[in-house]
Amino acid sequence: VGKASFETIVSAVAQTNGVKSDEITSRNGSFRIVLARDIAMYLLHKDLEMPIKKIASRLKRSEAGVKRSVQSIEVLLEVEEELRTVRQNAAIDIHACRNSIPLLDQMPEPICECDDGS
Repeated sequence: VGKASFETIVSAVAQTNGVKSDEITSRNGSFRIVLARDIAMYLLHKDLEMPIKKIASRLKRSEAGVKRSVQSIEVLLEVEEELRTVRQNAAIDIHACRNSIPLLDQMPEPICECDDGS
């Protein structure tokens, strides 16, 4: 694995998100490109420890815009962690419930979590 750089991060984010590297630096405002751009800004700042001012210059954005992008990805990561915790807690609760009712231990696991009609 090579050393991460501005170019490798932008390229990897672009490829992962199905966009072109030059679209990340473009003015295009489609959701997919904006999300890729925000992720790139976050990784450049957090992983490469690139200053906000330098990211803004390289991506032709305002410093305030880069800060907002980094913060938006931080919020998404926090939400993802909360969802993971809720899912883990729900699985534990379901397992505890199944073990407390003898007949449920003999029933197969549901195929879909949506079996309740919702």
